[in-house]
Amino acid sequence: MCSAAGQLSGYLCQCDRALIELARTWFKNPQAELRMECLDDIVIRTEDRPTECVQVKRHKAEGELSPTGADLWRTLNGWCDVVVAIGDSPLPLLRCEPPLQVALRICHY
Repeated sequence: MCSAAGQLSGYLCQCDRALIELARTWFKNPQAELRMECLDDIVIRTEDRPTECVQVKRHKAEGELSPTGADLWRTLNGWCDVVVAIGDSPLPLLRCEPPLQVALRICHY
C-alpha cells in the first residue's frame, strides 16, 4: 500500500512557511503578493514581478546535504528553471528555508 504522508507533511510545511513569509514581507511592503507552487515552492512578487523565490526543505533527520545529493541538485535545477522563466527580468533572490548546509569534502593528495 502506498502512502502520501511524506508529501502531505512537506506541503503542510510549505503552508506554514508561506504564512511566515507573508507576515515578514507584509511588514515591509503591504502590496506584495505571495504565491505557492508557481515558479518555486513560495514566490514573493512586488510590482508584478518575482522578487524572492523560496525553496522549503523538510527533512526527517537533521544534517548536512551532500554535494551529490538529489535534494541539492533538484533545488539548483528548479532555480535554473526560474532563470529561464523570467527571461530578461531582474533575477529574484533565490533562497532555501531552512538554509541548506552542504558538506563539501576537499581531498588532499
